Amino acid sequence: MRPVPPSVAVASAGPFALLDRWRTSVIFAAIMCVATLAQVLVTPVSALVDTGMNWTLPLSPGVMITALTVGCMLQSASLALSARHPVLSLTATMVSYVALLFLTDAPTWLAAMQLVIVLALFLVAARASPALALGWAALVTTAIALVWVGWTTTLGENPAHVVAFLIAEITRFALLAFSAAALGIWWHVVVSRAERARRSAEAVEHEHEERVEQARAAERARIAQELHDVAGQHLAGLITLADAALKIAPAHPADALELVEDVRAEGRFAAASLASALQDLRAVDSGPVEVTRDLRRSAELVEFWRARGADVRLVCTATPDDLPAVVSTTAYRVIAESLTNAAKYAPGARVDVEVELSEGALEVSVANAPGPHDAQRHPGLGLGWGLTALGDRAELLGGSLTAMATPDGGWRVRTRLPVAVAEA
Repeated sequence: MRPVPPSVAVASAGPFALLDRWRTSVIFAAIMCVATLAQVLVTPVSALVDTGMNWTLPLSPGVMITALTVGCMLQSASLALSARHPVLSLTATMVSYVALLFLTDAPTWLAAMQLVIVLALFLVAARASPALALGWAALVTTAIALVWVGWTTTLGENPAHVVAFLIAEITRFALLAFSAAALGIWWHVVVSRAERARRSAEAVEHEHEERVEQARAAERARIAQELHDVAGQHLAGLITLADAALKIAPAHPADALELVEDVRAEGRFAAASLASALQDLRAVDSGPVEVTRDLRRSAELVEFWRARGADVRLVCTATPDDLPAVVSTTAYRVIAESLTNAAKYAPGARVDVEVELSEGALEVSVANAPGPHDAQRHPGLGLGWGLTALGDRAELLGGSLTAMATPDGGWRVRTRLPVAVAEA
């Protein structure tokens, strides 16, 4: 928090306002009024009870009690202004005291009113810088001292007695005033620290919210890319298979029916892939719908393709439970994408899937043999978008992904994902 400029140090309330609500201020002023009146009126009320007491003051007891009551009420009511106008509140408490001092000529009766002035000074100092708080204490002490000097000159008393009285009263009030200023300075420091801590906590919370939102935006972008890849691949495959079925239907109706079966299988797989991506999209802004697919579900993936006639063999020497989640998930997606491509480009060919953890890295290899010469191939499906996105993800993890033809005419996809980098 920046230091409060002296020009506005006592003009702002904010966290330094002790009486920041009107109801609180009124209740506080009422309590101070009762406490002050109880002390100020004790002597004149005793005089009314004691009929033998010699009353020497210029005002009658009834008028004196009325003046003291009104003066104390006005002074205490001035405290209600401290939340918005602390300097005005301090000035009003001093004016009330000075007016009663000259009106009653009874300074000892008004000692309790000095405490109200000191309290108003504390409320001013609590909003000010240390130097300004001490300055206010010195200014108030000087003003009250000048008032006493002016009042004593009207008494015509022995100068020695007057000097002794002034020294005692000024010293006592000065101690009270500077103690109030010290308390105000301490309060200002404590509240400033609390305010800095609050703002720091708010800044940390805001930064956390921004990071969460950035992470959500990045995850939405990733899922959008995945939806694009899945939709692009499978829809293109469905269209191509449907076109091929239409072309050969007149001459080869049996083959056309087989292609229709392929369309149905492809549609089911596309629906499953899209459903998975959509579940991830919903999980961005809510709780996860299901456990993220990773290498622990690789056997399930292999069985999925075997049920559709693919010859897939899986050899996994790695322990999926010991792998970082992002590495395991990426490896699973590489296997899924590779098996999809193998089913399209080389239907019926044998596919070997190998998963191995060695030298701090996870290595995944998916290799398929050439497809039967009479198998229906679809080179114009526009495949490869998924592997491109997975290659980008592998690079982000510090790894690599390669896809190339094998000497026998098949195809191999290899990826290497450093486990140590992923964990860091």
